[in-house]
Amino acid sequence: MKRPLATWQSQLLKASNWASLLCVVDCTVLPVVTVGFPLLGMAAPSSLEWLHELGHAIALGFVLPVGGSATLLNYLYAHRQRSIAALGCAGLGLVAAANAPHSALHLAHHQWPLLYSLLDAIH
Repeated sequence: MKRPLATWQSQLLKASNWASLLCVVDCTVLPVVTVGFPLLGMAAPSSLEWLHELGHAIALGFVLPVGGSATLLNYLYAHRQRSIAALGCAGLGLVAAANAPHSALHLAHHQWPLLYSLLDAIH
């Protein structure tokens, strides 16, 4: 007979792994849609600004909490390897830095067109 705690931990690990898979899908599909639609002429880039903002909101409101819980739960109940947990935390830190509203990475992301135009003016 299984212990109730072991069953609960198992269910929690399964849920965190599925949530982690959803994060992977979000991080691959959303950028493809955001870039692909304008390239295929299906939408003007300006009309997809809401999708861009949605991506940031999903990263901060879903990816960080779910990724953090998946990293913690898998460390506590599955692998117990600090190096794997450290990689997870580093990835979450990059997600947070890239999506925080006033972070340097986020501002740089929005300034790429300006940087390209400045580089063109120099040459």
